Amino acid sequence: MHNSTKFLELCNEADAAHQVRSVLYPLKPIGLGTPYMECPSSYIIRLAEAHSVRLKEIVKIALQANGAAIQDPSVKKLNGMGFNVANILKGLEMVTSRNDLKLLGTLNWKGFIKNKNINKDHKTWCPNCFESWKRIGYILYEPLIWQISGIEFCYKHNTRLVSHCHSCKESLEVCSDLERIGYCPKCSAYLGKYKINKEYRMTPVEKEKADYVAESIVNARNIAELKPERHDQAITLKQVTDIVDRNNSVAFRLFQESSSEYKFY
Repeated sequence: MHNSTKFLELCNEADAAHQVRSVLYPLKPIGLGTPYMECPSSYIIRLAEAHSVRLKEIVKIALQANGAAIQDPSVKKLNGMGFNVANILKGLEMVTSRNDLKLLGTLNWKGFIKNKNINKDHKTWCPNCFESWKRIGYILYEPLIWQISGIEFCYKHNTRLVSHCHSCKESLEVCSDLERIGYCPKCSAYLGKYKINKEYRMTPVEKEKADYVAESIVNARNIAELKPERHDQAITLKQVTDIVDRNNSVAFRLFQESSSEYKFY
């Protein structure tokens, strides 16, 4: 997949990222507005594959376009709330001419939730989802909800998420430089090979957490319009209700809980 010449060409074009045309393909994120919205790491892996370059090279292009420092960027925390993630997503919007990549991941939850360790430190996935998507010719991708701490079941199939490759038995990192969605980066085995049939019996607490997370993901665009400050309640109730329906939106619930320590696990 690696192509050094292609990467150098893209880097040169990224230096002029303020130009009108896109440097990278304006690849559309999957699942925006649904509980199964794609996570940033999945999007960047697909973008790297579309350009036949490594994932880290796409990250470097994004940071370069945004004028951020490039130091061997880590790819392990692309779904989190860190400053580097903000720079990467902003840079990707510049080089793809898209304006919705900032909605991916948990970056927009920052300021509403004090506990920032809400992302798993290892990859989990649903083999049934991979297989059903592959069978109908759908694009394989990784939804954000799979990567949130405390979410251990698949919303669609009501089965437990898997955390180890069935072939090499290894636990997988959330994101690695040489990776194809749906395949083990260590042994190349297809991760949807073995279907999970046993139904997962979630507890009421697990169901409540999952519903909260799913609703937050669905309302990503509404939440992104709010700009809370960590130590200063800069958002008024009127601002919240002007943007979204108070009775139906997770944004209002997040506003209510922004001064509390909500934990996902």
